Amino acid sequence: MHCISHRLHLAGKDAANEVQYFKKYEATCKELYSYFSGSYKRMLNLKMIQESNDDPQLAILNIINTRWLSLSNVVKNLYQILDSIIDALNFDSLHASDQRDRDRTKKILELIDSKFKITTMYMADLTYILTILCKTFQQDVISLSEVKSSLDAAIATIKTQFIGIDDQPPIYGTNLQQYLQKNPFYNNHIPDDFVHFAKALVHSLQARFPHNDLYDSMKILDPKELPLQESELSSYGIEELELLCEYFGNQKYKSNGTTAQPLINSLECKKEWQMVKHIMKLIRKYDIIEGWRHIWSTRPQFKSQFPNINILINIVLLVPLSNANVERVFS
Repeated sequence: MHCISHRLHLAGKDAANEVQYFKKYEATCKELYSYFSGSYKRMLNLKMIQESNDDPQLAILNIINTRWLSLSNVVKNLYQILDSIIDALNFDSLHASDQRDRDRTKKILELIDSKFKITTMYMADLTYILTILCKTFQQDVISLSEVKSSLDAAIATIKTQFIGIDDQPPIYGTNLQQYLQKNPFYNNHIPDDFVHFAKALVHSLQARFPHNDLYDSMKILDPKELPLQESELSSYGIEELELLCEYFGNQKYKSNGTTAQPLINSLECKKEWQMVKHIMKLIRKYDIIEGWRHIWSTRPQFKSQFPNINILINIVLLVPLSNANVERVFS
């Protein structure tokens, strides 16, 4: 089971691999970083031009190959200082002392064409959505319900802004909208790659999170999800428990031909649930870990009384949603 943050990274990488132009785009971003980071004089000149243009004092960042989402940080800075970068390159193409440097800057300027500019605005908007999702997934503690709701919100936003729904055209993001308003000529020249990439990204997200509904069903065992109204308690969690019983209560067939027996008895589990959710009212104010710790310490007979629900609780508490907290320690 992959870490959800890692799966998000892989989904972005999968989508980018399906669109040929993005390889060229990433190569151009790396070339810009290489050009300016390789010379203190060029960096100083760029900063002076940024100050003159009233652009923010942001640096050109490099794309890290092992972290596709590092592209979000790159384009977040790039779109805000792109005019200053072009001015600095034009200056170097005319005043650089070495002919090789002048030739290099001219080649880079050719790469920063209208498609590169509009793609930068597009990627700044699109990767912003993924960045919000990534920050959610990298929390020290993330609830099971947050995974599905955050992912669904991200997919819905991508569809609305960059694909279009119900025969409505895409509305695009804030940066791209502003750019198109200033450059109305491009309104009818949006690259087909944009819609292709957005569709590929949605497909990749759905493919990388195939058990999203199963994880979301586990939220019923979180005391904080319990309804406040007593009248709602009788029907609470029935649909979700049905999904959990279907998955964990049936025999599985392994690729080597052997079988794995069910972990729970579905019928008994459903009977137990009708009582357990009333017991959960005692721990409504606790988080999921502390809540069940309290139940186990104050009601030692719980495990033997409700063995099937107890197995599901252990599964929920052991699901390794994210490695982000551990990886930060290693970093």
